[in-house]
Amino acid sequence: MKIIIAATPATGHLNPVLGVARTLIDRGHEVHVFTGQLFRARVESVGARLHPLPASAEFDALDLDSSFPGRAGLTGMDILNFDFKHIFFGNLAAQYRGLQALIAEIEPDAIIADAFFFGIVPLMLQPRANRPVIAICGVTFLGLPRADGLPHGPGLPFLDADERPAQAAEMRAGAEAAMRPIQDMYEAALRDVGVEPVGTALGVTTSHADIFWQGGVPEFEYPQTDLPPHVSFAGLWPATPAPAPLPDWALDLDTGRRVVFVTQGTVANGDLDKLVLPTMRALADRDDLLVIGTAGGRDPGDLADSIPANARLAAYLPLDWLLPRVDAMVTNGGFGTVIQALAAGVPLVVAGATEDKPEVAARVDRSGAGIDLRTERPDETMLRSAISALLDAPKHRAAASRLRDAFARHDAGRIIAGQLHQAVAARHGSDRQEPIAAE
Repeated sequence: MKIIIAATPATGHLNPVLGVARTLIDRGHEVHVFTGQLFRARVESVGARLHPLPASAEFDALDLDSSFPGRAGLTGMDILNFDFKHIFFGNLAAQYRGLQALIAEIEPDAIIADAFFFGIVPLMLQPRANRPVIAICGVTFLGLPRADGLPHGPGLPFLDADERPAQAAEMRAGAEAAMRPIQDMYEAALRDVGVEPVGTALGVTTSHADIFWQGGVPEFEYPQTDLPPHVSFAGLWPATPAPAPLPDWALDLDTGRRVVFVTQGTVANGDLDKLVLPTMRALADRDDLLVIGTAGGRDPGDLADSIPANARLAAYLPLDWLLPRVDAMVTNGGFGTVIQALAAGVPLVVAGATEDKPEVAARVDRSGAGIDLRTERPDETMLRSAISALLDAPKHRAAASRLRDAFARHDAGRIIAGQLHQAVAARHGSDRQEPIAAE
């Protein structure tokens, strides 16, 4: 098969689909990746060919505040609205035009996109007979309508049936009002390219794809009464080659101390005083712990004077090496990092307030595998208390272990390859179908 993979040029969106690219290339398929020029080396490392986005749709995801003037200092719904306007919907038209040109050049059998590559939506809403098979990778929480009737976005906790009559109407009204600007932007962006809007901004790619692979496992998501047949949980995305080398202090993790890992993800590292440094300070007097942190690409040497004796900092770390050695993790709630930790059975403290992070944190809290601090700037007392709870109370580790076992029951590569082959074969009327590896 010839396959185009389209991805928002940001690590959290690109890494999952690069794992998909690698598993398809390993099975003999031809893969073209449509994403940012900055990721050429990463794309080529999995054996795919890069086709850069149009220049107007390129940006530096490692420094969003510089790429998008006016973003710095925004918080809460203000930064969420800004990001949807400028990063996602603002690039829809250029992404769509570039994708159309690439389809004409390559004539693919299928297109795979991350769920926030909105340039796929105008194509997705066309009649299926007029376009290739479209599969979407759910790189954040599942965007299908919630069973409790509340909207996605603000991170509202799931309401059990006995809570709904008393609380749902008021919570729904407030959340829908908060999310209305994003829906309006979505509808306007589609009309600008001559497409009549369908569905909701946060649910359209989930609902209208031919195939939707949701990262994670159903045990981590809110309860769903009827999962559509085109939606499957993939578990943990297929791995890609780790770009980060081991640090020179790697053997320090084997000294018998319990390990706490803290990260602000791949984007929000401009101010490590949000989470990384406060966590290290909070545990500075714990000689029984080793605290490991990442700086999101920054030179850790620049922060040497801020690092306690029982802490270590690296620009990046390979998580497949690190997580099996970790006893507790502190994170700002990036979805990809969270599911990697849970797949390793690591309990979490989550402190995030932007993008999808409140939604991810709420799911961690409900699963029992961690604690949601409901702020992106917790103080040292909050951090010390929450981390101690993870290390000392068995319930969070037990819940994380149950999720680890759930992840182990999913083989993402087999699910993806089997379902994509069947969908393309059915479109072409072929009898040569590999079995779907359903979960």
